[in-house]
Amino acid sequence: MDRVLLRESVEAFQARAAEVNTRLIDGRIDDRQWEFEMRKLLRNLHFTTYTIGRGGASRLTRRDFLEIRRLIDTQFSFLSSWVAQLSPDDLPTQEYMNARINLYGNNSISSASVANSVARGLPTLPAYPRDGSTDCYTNCKCKWRYRKLEGDNNYNVFWVLGRAEHCDNCKLRMRTWNPLRYRNGVLINPERVNIRGLYRT
Repeated sequence: MDRVLLRESVEAFQARAAEVNTRLIDGRIDDRQWEFEMRKLLRNLHFTTYTIGRGGASRLTRRDFLEIRRLIDTQFSFLSSWVAQLSPDDLPTQEYMNARINLYGNNSISSASVANSVARGLPTLPAYPRDGSTDCYTNCKCKWRYRKLEGDNNYNVFWVLGRAEHCDNCKLRMRTWNPLRYRNGVLINPERVNIRGLYRT
């Protein structure tokens, strides 16, 4: 994956989102208009990061478009829940708004990770770095490492810790998903997926 291009895409989103936040705080748009603008930005961001992870738009298939739709719908659901908490008479500070929307930007890196596994012919993995499923939430610095074996869609997949402090979820994943074994695109050690402590509660 082109990680420089990923980071530039996230930074561009964060800058545009901060401008939309400013318009909301200043009263130039209401919460519904704000949600509409954020939906457009999130849709574009996740399509972009997924496409980068896939290796370019020419490689997108029907399955990819279904995955992109699923990822975007998940973010829309989170966004709608946030909008329901906003009060026009008591809006959060600009700093808070920007910090929270930046979490959405960080989460989009997980869309690139999804695309990277799909490109290998694998099913959706049990979790992805920065997808919000760990206590480090969208600040996760871990990654998946893939070891290709002989045969079609045969992989051993390892959760690898990045250079950072790590939450207990990620530490357990490193020990437990070491590796997950996929043969012909099917996980053959599924008992390692639902162990207590692998996911944020």
